[in-house]
Amino acid sequence: MNIRKKMTGFTIVELLIVIVVIAVLASVTVVSFNGIQQRAEQDRTEAIVVAYMKSLEMYYSEHGVYPIPAYPYARICLGMVEDYPAGDGYAAGQCYKDSGAPTVFGSADNAINAQISKYSSILRSNAPLKPATLWWGGGTLTQRGIGFTYLNEDWYSIVYLIPGNQTCTNRGTQTESNYMASQNVTGCVVYYWH
Repeated sequence: MNIRKKMTGFTIVELLIVIVVIAVLASVTVVSFNGIQQRAEQDRTEAIVVAYMKSLEMYYSEHGVYPIPAYPYARICLGMVEDYPAGDGYAAGQCYKDSGAPTVFGSADNAINAQISKYSSILRSNAPLKPATLWWGGGTLTQRGIGFTYLNEDWYSIVYLIPGNQTCTNRGTQTESNYMASQNVTGCVVYYWH
């Protein structure tokens, strides 16, 4: 009597199919996760921008003007000096540089930030500090964090960065978006005036 034992198990082809299916599912998950991370970073950054804008409006309603920096039209880094550590070619406290005019830069101003932070206890820049090169108005500007520019007593702009190719949310009177594909970042400028 010839008794054969039946062998059970998977063939090589079946194992390869399972491995391919797992790899496809993993790649879809990674792509979805990256999109979710970018959206979360954009939402966090824009929530900080909105908090600053509300604080600036409360300051305006109390004083009749926006905070005036020592040098009007200079960009002020929103947040304290310690929020902008030295690195990536920036001095401590800097958030903005103009390669066409090396003496033009934006720095944190603890006095102005103290004036507007009294309207909100949660204000700290906390925006992405990785610098990106922006091309606006024919110049080459480098930005990190969130910048505030006083334009006159009734008008200001805020500049910030969000990851990926996204549309900046319109939070002010006018908003501009500028996507830099080489850096995979979008520069946003929000103008607000009365």
